[in-house]
Amino acid sequence: MNLQRIILRERCCELINRHQLRWGLTGLLDEETLINGCQRIAEEDIFSNMVTASAQTQKAILSNPSLSDYACNLLTQGISMSLLERLIEQIPAEELVTYSVSQVAKTAEALIPNKLNGIFLRYYADAALDEKQCRNLVSALEIYMKKLETVDEKLLASHKM
Repeated sequence: MNLQRIILRERCCELINRHQLRWGLTGLLDEETLINGCQRIAEEDIFSNMVTASAQTQKAILSNPSLSDYACNLLTQGISMSLLERLIEQIPAEELVTYSVSQVAKTAEALIPNKLNGIFLRYYADAALDEKQCRNLVSALEIYMKKLETVDEKLLASHKM
């Protein structure tokens, strides 16, 4: 290991410690990506929100400039990190950044189960659903998801050797 690499590594450890990020990031991101990502989100000062996020979510935000900007925008507009984390898990970053803050806010307001956040944002965030319609939609989606699980289990069982 050369001296410059050691200095970069020390800077990364300092950033992780100062901003209370997950130590697992040192193995998930190279030094340059980690430092650049921290500099991008430091301008918006959203590190306090990042503390609760998983290492994978932190990696996604720090390594993708457009997702970093999008996350900063959502978090400064009052969207919770827990919702943002679920959406990052459920929707590819390239697609996620195309949704407006109002669509994500509507997803947050529509009291739906966590596993359905991505589906709601993709297909129903622009629909003008009242509370009853939203409950009916959630019921239908839950039934659909259970049917999918049953079909997947049957399919796997039929192909076991």
